[in-house]
Amino acid sequence: MQLNKCTFESVPRGFIPIAKAGEGACADVFLCLLNTSSSLQWAQKDPLSALVAVKVYKDTAPSVRKLLQGSIERELTTFQFLKKHWYEEGAEHFIQLLSFSSINDNENTESPRWLSTRAVLGSTTLSTVTSTFFHANTTVPEPFIWHTFLQLSSALLFLTSHSIIHGDLHSRNVLLDPLHRHNSGFPNLVIIDFGSSEEVGEGEEDTLHQYNTTDLCDLTLSLCSEMYTCSAEHAIMHPYRLWNNLGAEELEYVECRVERCAHSEDFLELLRACYLRVRHKNNVDVRCLRGRFEESARKGRDQMGGEALGVFESVVVNGAMVGVMEAEERVRVVLKGLDTIES
Repeated sequence: MQLNKCTFESVPRGFIPIAKAGEGACADVFLCLLNTSSSLQWAQKDPLSALVAVKVYKDTAPSVRKLLQGSIERELTTFQFLKKHWYEEGAEHFIQLLSFSSINDNENTESPRWLSTRAVLGSTTLSTVTSTFFHANTTVPEPFIWHTFLQLSSALLFLTSHSIIHGDLHSRNVLLDPLHRHNSGFPNLVIIDFGSSEEVGEGEEDTLHQYNTTDLCDLTLSLCSEMYTCSAEHAIMHPYRLWNNLGAEELEYVECRVERCAHSEDFLELLRACYLRVRHKNNVDVRCLRGRFEESARKGRDQMGGEALGVFESVVVNGAMVGVMEAEERVRVVLKGLDTIES
């Protein structure tokens, strides 16, 4: 994780900035401590758990200000809904809202519009995973892809049950949380950025299932890099990539005949099912895919994941933990500076 050195003028009062964690066209995200005595005492004992992420929306041109306000309203509406339903299965895979300043509070002031959430440290996304393995000249381990399928399908089943679509669910909006892990050892996944989310009305169930199922299939397929393990995987992924860019012919069913191949046949079946759903060649939904592959996914993650977890740790997680330790050190430096000022 690269923690950017920058100025913190836009960080709202009530927060002590630690580092800039990210930026986008409409907002910046900062790692901060809450500026209260209880929070600072907590930070002395456990620096990382005291950190929060503060998303500060940028001042935009009048021509796009209404669009930004609509995005903020959608994000806050979804966040507040998630907060009410945090106890339901699947809701744990969404970032948690802590506090916010409303648009109305800031319309006639110079105060920035912002919201704060639980901080997910490491700044590692599914996009990071794919690119890191690609540059390491190897493939993303199958057990991690099963892990991703299980956690994302759980999250999308939750959204589907409440008639919600994320609207912008791509690999850069799915974070890995190296400090909170599944029993298998793989980091839990956390979905962020709800500025394009919306509730789908009655009679639009097809739209709901199309969005959420396509998101699940696209994200699953995105983890398969260009380094295919055999001709069967290539036969699936190559037309998928061509279709995304050029418009490919129909997928041909190809069996894997490679002895001791790195993947399982169930894994190829998952890729085929996802590919065909993205091509609108079947009508399966998230629940159907989950029901069909859940047993294979749990077995693939939990029973095959030992060696793969070691590979995943060395290629991805160790780098993320460097950023986590850097964040911890910055908190200690800031706290030491505050102690010096007080004394």
